Amino acid sequence: MTDFNADAIDTSSTPAVRAQVVLTKEEKIAKIDKEIARLTTKRYNIENDIVESKATKTAKPLPEVGTDVLFTTGRKTATTEPVTRIGRVVAIKPAGVTNAGKVTPAQIKVSYGEGFEQEFAVIYPAQIADAGPAAE
Repeated sequence: MTDFNADAIDTSSTPAVRAQVVLTKEEKIAKIDKEIARLTTKRYNIENDIVESKATKTAKPLPEVGTDVLFTTGRKTATTEPVTRIGRVVAIKPAGVTNAGKVTPAQIKVSYGEGFEQEFAVIYPAQIADAGPAAE
């Protein structure tokens, strides 16, 4: 059995090549101008007590049972795309908290198709693109 000696490995023949990005004079000036504009705006906001806040997500109200909604199902992969459908809300399960303290999201059961071809899907409120009479 031979002992492995990590110090004996010659790494000088395979140096780590790092491509350096070289900016032209105009690109450097444009980058500096952009940073000056950002800092000028920040200074103005501080001097005038303007508070900037990031946009927060607002929860959409849940649709009512019997409402027609335009929704998407599926996900985007290399071979598939999400499908947009029109359906009718059959049931709503509001968000809640389980006994273990886990938060469960709101879910909506939607029926789409007609007659024997009718199918059901359970979706989340974020999957609804449009609700109400305009969805027809």
